[in-house]
Amino acid sequence: MQRGHGEADRLIAPGQDLQEFDRVMESAASGEGMSAQAVRTILSNNFTGPGRFGKMFPGLSPFRPPDEGLIALGNGMREAQPTEPGLDDPDTPAGFTYLGQFIDHDITRDPTQGLPPLDLDPAALENARTPNLDLDCLYLNGPAVNPELYEPGVDPDRAVFRVGTTIESSGGIAPNSPTIDPLPNDLPRQSDKKAIIGDDRNDENLLVAQTHLAFLKFHNKVMETLPQGDDGGSDATPFDKARRLVTWHYQWIVLNDFLPEIIDPDVLDDVRRNGRRFYQFTGRPFMPIEFSVAAYRLGHSMVREVYNHNRAFADRLVEPDAFTPATLFLLFQFTGSGGLAGQAALPSNWVIDWRRFYELDDPDLLNLTRRLDTKLIPQLHSLPGMPPGQPEASLAVRNLLRGSRVGLPTGQDVAQAVGATALMPDQIADGDDGAILRQHGFDQQTPLWYYVLKEAEVQGQDKRLGEVGSRIVAEVFVGLLEGDENSFLSRQPDWEPTLPSATPGDFKMVDHLRFVDDINPIESFFEPGGPQTGVMRVYTVQAGDTLTSIAEEFGTSVEAITQANGIDDPDLIFEGQILCVPTTPDVPVPRMQSYTVQAGDTLIGIADAFNTTVEAIVRTNDIADPNLIFEGQVLCVPVDSDIPPGMVLHTVRPGDTLGELAEVFGTTVEEIVRVNGIPDPDFIFVGQRLLIPRG
Repeated sequence: MQRGHGEADRLIAPGQDLQEFDRVMESAASGEGMSAQAVRTILSNNFTGPGRFGKMFPGLSPFRPPDEGLIALGNGMREAQPTEPGLDDPDTPAGFTYLGQFIDHDITRDPTQGLPPLDLDPAALENARTPNLDLDCLYLNGPAVNPELYEPGVDPDRAVFRVGTTIESSGGIAPNSPTIDPLPNDLPRQSDKKAIIGDDRNDENLLVAQTHLAFLKFHNKVMETLPQGDDGGSDATPFDKARRLVTWHYQWIVLNDFLPEIIDPDVLDDVRRNGRRFYQFTGRPFMPIEFSVAAYRLGHSMVREVYNHNRAFADRLVEPDAFTPATLFLLFQFTGSGGLAGQAALPSNWVIDWRRFYELDDPDLLNLTRRLDTKLIPQLHSLPGMPPGQPEASLAVRNLLRGSRVGLPTGQDVAQAVGATALMPDQIADGDDGAILRQHGFDQQTPLWYYVLKEAEVQGQDKRLGEVGSRIVAEVFVGLLEGDENSFLSRQPDWEPTLPSATPGDFKMVDHLRFVDDINPIESFFEPGGPQTGVMRVYTVQAGDTLTSIAEEFGTSVEAITQANGIDDPDLIFEGQILCVPTTPDVPVPRMQSYTVQAGDTLIGIADAFNTTVEAIVRTNDIADPNLIFEGQVLCVPVDSDIPPGMVLHTVRPGDTLGELAEVFGTTVEEIVRVNGIPDPDFIFVGQRLLIPRG
């Protein structure tokens, strides 16, 4: 079964009774039973520890309102304008969203699907990950115990990770798109497409999968360039030394790069200087549910609906030759969990361009996270593999129900416990879901996850967590490092990174990516002028182009281009126009019509629609196998006249919409979209030429 974004799994130990725990705690607080401290000690001894979840604030009462109210609130947490740039966080690159997910998968996992039952003791939940920032999601137990993760035939003392190979992606998927060769840029996979990695959740969406791959390559690169000398202790093998170096640099990134992006730096500084006040444990740390089920689920609010992924999959306003933007839905599909969209492996044109996710190059390329607030994009309210319209299809609803099931306290109670300034009811209900909050009393008693997000809106200016959220997240991350005897913070607190970086003694995610040196693997395939397509090249007009400059670039003539494209005025071409450019200027060519292949198309059907022949299309586009064309491929189709039978050729004018054009010509928006391969029905541009079916 396909898992949705951020879906957590649970392993529930039977026989634990949270209601009894609540009763004992209440009696302790009233003086009728054993002391609260004694209860906490017993629970800690019996349940909490590195393999268990527990409570950071065990003395606070659980908040379990009726499910109906939580479902209504969760459904109200839908972002109404998911592609509005003004709702981006201008300071946080989108890569941090998926680095956060990768970190989450490193420290917490409960492996049984579904919501916990009512009245569950969180201490009965098994954490299948070590609550340490030790990259066990990457290494598991090392090459001796988990050889399947490592390159075969390599000495285990110098083990490197296996890396998968993409499959060739054909040119023509969009104008000027090249064929891209197989690349070492996929996760290693079994024949059933399942990724061979330490945590299968890191193949849930393509961005976390490519993040996992970047860390595989990080280890491999360190093995190639392992510095001489001691890096924090005597290690038995080069592999052990590389693993420690990778892990410590990763821990540094979490503490000094990732956390300052999402929480109040003053709170983090206070915890590091003055110690933890609320996350207390004896021996090794447990995983607090206030963190895992509430505060650290902030990342769900940061997810975008659409990404500019690389040159091939981006908004055409950013990359005019792109095929289509990388929607979150597509990013789910092009993974093992999504069946790789029917492909045998990841196509090469889906390899990530890291410049678009971290500040590595041109800031205009950057995807930004969404604002940190109480809204989730529509796709997260319709999780893949979940029944549409059902409560469990909404990630927001699932998070709220999960918090109730495990007995999280209210946000107000936690604020009082940590001495924070509690949000006022009017602040909590200030939004388009205010009526829902007031109706169910959530403005007075607020589910902790919602409270943390609302606090980020009010106190963190939509950029970082507020007092409560920052306190929980800071104390847990610092505590996980302090509770791990192998972390740099425990073994060598004054350690500083040793790998190359922009600032010596520091190391950020951008330094990690530069060190791996695989930032934009497909760029070299995009040559000026686009791919060769038989006797024609497909070209999209760029700003500043003239027919003369295009003809010079392709070694052809203005007359040949005008003849092939039916251009009456050589001085009138427009940005975004798709041209079929002849590569043989001295050979007469017929009139051409660019066509984007649709699902279900065949060359016979296309030839019939344009009154031409299969042979002519094959020859013009240098098609090796007439039975193999694919959705999104751009073809230059020879036609006998300017207008294919049954079609009207219309040039878009100011004010035109597809709805109005469909009404005028007696057809439907869907038909115009299908014929012209329009990715976004709301986006057509002045000067665009559309084939419109006659009604």
